[in-house]
Amino acid sequence: MHKWTNDERMMIACCNDGIRPVIFKIERIDILETEEVLKQSSQKEILE
Repeated sequence: MHKWTNDERMMIACCNDGIRPVIFKIERIDILETEEVLKQSSQKEILE
């Protein structure tokens, strides 16, 4: 869906169940990981 919207984190999708069309606005939410979270996840991988 590249270039369909001005925002790369959003897309418009639709679905028709045969009776009523439905339009969805789908947005990606970026969550930044802090160094502390990365350290905790790497420590868990070492223990496993």
